[in-house]
Amino acid sequence: MRCFVLAALLAASSGAGAEAPRQISKPDLQHANGLGEAYRTCLQDSLGERYIGSDAADPMKLSREIENGCEPQLLPVRRFLAAQGYAEAVVHSVLIEIKAKADGAAIAAVHRLPRYRF
Repeated sequence: MRCFVLAALLAASSGAGAEAPRQISKPDLQHANGLGEAYRTCLQDSLGERYIGSDAADPMKLSREIENGCEPQLLPVRRFLAAQGYAEAVVHSVLIEIKAKADGAAIAAVHRLPRYRF
Protein backbone atom coordinates (compact mmCIF):
# COMPACT_ATOMS: atom_id res chain seq x y z
CA MET A 1 0.00 0.00 0.00
CA ARG A 2 2.82 2.41 0.84
CA CYS A 3 4.40 1.72 -2.53
CA PHE A 4 1.15 2.61 -4.28
CA VAL A 5 0.84 5.91 -2.40
CA LEU A 6 4.50 6.71 -2.99
CA ALA A 7 4.17 5.96 -6.71
CA ALA A 8 1.07 8.19 -6.92
CA LEU A 9 2.87 11.06 -5.17
CA LEU A 10 5.91 10.66 -7.41
CA ALA A 11 3.75 10.69 -10.53
CA ALA A 12 1.88 13.77 -9.34
CA SER A 13 5.07 15.65 -8.53
CA SER A 14 6.68 14.84 -11.88
CA GLY A 15 3.53 15.97 -13.72
CA ALA A 16 3.43 19.21 -11.76
CA GLY A 17 6.98 20.03 -12.83
CA ALA A 18 6.08 19.97 -16.51
CA GLU A 19 5.19 23.49 -17.60
CA ALA A 20 3.81 24.81 -20.84
CA PRO A 21 6.46 26.33 -23.12
CA ARG A 22 6.99 30.04 -22.49
CA GLN A 23 8.51 30.80 -25.91
CA ILE A 24 7.18 29.87 -29.30
CA SER A 25 9.36 28.06 -31.79
CA LYS A 26 10.02 29.64 -35.18
CA PRO A 27 8.19 26.93 -37.18
CA ASP A 28 5.14 27.23 -34.92
CA LEU A 29 5.21 31.02 -35.19
CA GLN A 30 5.37 30.80 -38.98
CA HIS A 31 2.46 28.36 -39.01
CA ALA A 32 0.46 30.61 -36.66
CA ASN A 33 1.14 33.61 -38.91
CA GLY A 34 -0.06 31.59 -41.88
CA LEU A 35 -3.25 30.70 -40.03
CA GLY A 36 -3.67 34.40 -39.18
CA GLU A 37 -3.78 35.31 -42.87
CA ALA A 38 -7.58 34.90 -42.87
CA TYR A 39 -7.81 37.55 -40.13
CA ARG A 40 -5.64 39.93 -42.14
CA THR A 41 -7.76 39.42 -45.26
CA CYS A 42 -10.96 39.95 -43.28
CA LEU A 43 -9.62 43.24 -41.87
CA GLN A 44 -8.52 44.51 -45.26
CA ASP A 45 -11.80 43.64 -46.92
CA SER A 46 -13.98 44.98 -44.11
CA LEU A 47 -11.98 48.13 -43.48
CA GLY A 48 -11.83 49.02 -47.15
CA GLU A 49 -15.55 48.57 -47.69
CA ARG A 50 -16.62 50.29 -44.47
CA TYR A 51 -14.13 53.15 -44.61
CA ILE A 52 -14.75 54.04 -48.24
CA GLY A 53 -18.49 53.33 -48.07
CA SER A 54 -19.22 55.53 -45.04
CA ASP A 55 -18.26 58.84 -43.58
CA ALA A 56 -16.32 57.13 -40.72
CA ALA A 57 -17.52 59.70 -38.20
CA ASP A 58 -16.17 57.65 -35.28
CA PRO A 59 -13.03 55.81 -36.39
CA MET A 60 -12.57 54.09 -33.02
CA LYS A 61 -16.08 52.64 -33.11
CA LEU A 62 -15.58 51.59 -36.71
CA SER A 63 -12.28 49.85 -35.99
CA ARG A 64 -13.73 48.11 -32.92
CA GLU A 65 -16.68 46.80 -34.95
CA ILE A 66 -14.42 45.55 -37.72
CA GLU A 67 -11.99 43.89 -35.32
CA ASN A 68 -14.82 42.19 -33.42
CA GLY A 69 -16.30 40.98 -36.71
CA CYS A 70 -12.99 39.45 -37.81
CA GLU A 71 -12.08 37.99 -34.40
CA PRO A 72 -13.46 34.49 -35.22
CA GLN A 73 -10.79 34.23 -37.94
CA LEU A 74 -8.19 33.90 -35.15
CA LEU A 75 -9.75 30.77 -33.62
CA PRO A 76 -7.60 28.40 -35.73
CA VAL A 77 -4.48 30.18 -34.46
CA ARG A 78 -5.61 29.86 -30.85
CA ARG A 79 -6.51 26.18 -31.32
CA PHE A 80 -3.19 25.40 -33.01
CA LEU A 81 -1.11 27.04 -30.29
CA ALA A 82 -3.16 25.44 -27.52
CA ALA A 83 -2.75 22.03 -29.17
CA GLN A 84 1.01 22.58 -29.21
CA GLY A 85 0.86 23.09 -25.44
CA TYR A 86 1.90 26.73 -25.23
CA ALA A 87 1.11 28.74 -22.10
CA GLU A 88 -1.85 31.13 -22.30
CA ALA A 89 0.52 34.11 -22.02
CA VAL A 90 2.39 32.93 -25.13
CA VAL A 91 -0.85 32.37 -27.05
CA HIS A 92 -2.08 35.84 -26.07
CA SER A 93 1.22 37.43 -27.08
CA VAL A 94 1.20 35.74 -30.50
CA LEU A 95 -2.41 36.80 -31.11
CA ILE A 96 -1.53 40.41 -30.24
CA GLU A 97 1.41 40.28 -32.65
CA ILE A 98 -0.75 38.87 -35.45
CA LYS A 99 -3.41 41.53 -34.81
CA ALA A 100 -0.85 44.34 -34.83
CA LYS A 101 0.67 43.20 -38.12
CA ALA A 102 -2.78 42.74 -39.64
CA ASP A 103 -3.90 46.19 -38.51
CA GLY A 104 -0.90 47.79 -40.19
CA ALA A 105 -1.40 45.78 -43.37
CA ALA A 106 -5.10 46.69 -43.49
CA ILE A 107 -4.43 50.39 -43.08
CA ALA A 108 -1.75 50.27 -45.78
CA ALA A 109 -4.18 48.49 -48.10
CA VAL A 110 -6.82 51.19 -47.53
CA HIS A 111 -4.28 53.90 -48.36
CA ARG A 112 -3.56 52.15 -51.64
CA LEU A 113 -7.24 52.18 -52.65
CA PRO A 114 -8.26 54.71 -55.29
CA ARG A 115 -9.80 57.94 -54.04
CA TYR A 116 -13.10 57.33 -55.77
CA ARG A 117 -14.86 54.09 -56.47
CA PHE A 118 -16.71 53.71 -59.74
